[in-house]
Amino acid sequence: MSYLPLINGIKMAVRLPRFFVECLLCISFGIFVTTLNIRDTKDANNLQGVGDSTVHIMEQLLLHLIGDYVTQSDWMANNKTKSHLPCLIHATFYSLPFLLLTYSPLALLTIWSTHFFIDRYRVARYVVWTKNLIIAPRDRKRIVFVGEVSHEWFMNERYLWENCKTTGYPSETPAWLAFWLMIIADNTMHLTINYLSLRFL
Repeated sequence: MSYLPLINGIKMAVRLPRFFVECLLCISFGIFVTTLNIRDTKDANNLQGVGDSTVHIMEQLLLHLIGDYVTQSDWMANNKTKSHLPCLIHATFYSLPFLLLTYSPLALLTIWSTHFFIDRYRVARYVVWTKNLIIAPRDRKRIVFVGEVSHEWFMNERYLWENCKTTGYPSETPAWLAFWLMIIADNTMHLTINYLSLRFL
């Protein structure tokens, strides 16, 4: 399947540079997580404690941006979903900056291995496809099995995997929108795993 229509749609529809959009998404995520941290703090009025957690969140966001965008070469970006080696190298370069925040082997291994798995197999498209499949409007279909036993089930054909396998969204979705929604889901997964690894492992 050609990705040319997707690439052309992105070029035509996206006005802001990718890095700028990613920064905005990461900052929004940081504000959300900081809010959770403030709620968990025993004394929410302790500004020093809130400041420390905010700095830690911002450090995590910066390391994510550096690892996923600054240290990722064009070769890695274009080949990480096709072959293990580019993805292994990318996951390693992504994880190394996190040594500035933790020396926990388990946290670093979790960040490295999940980043490899998510990027190599483009897991974000499966996540958004599953979400869309669960909450999609249903059309009634009748399936007849051997022995003339029929079963009714509900499925919207727009959300069949063959129609959604590029980004997890139906092919009728504008290419630029499907692409950015998948990127947002991908970054949300990485940031959530990183946060949980750094905090609890």
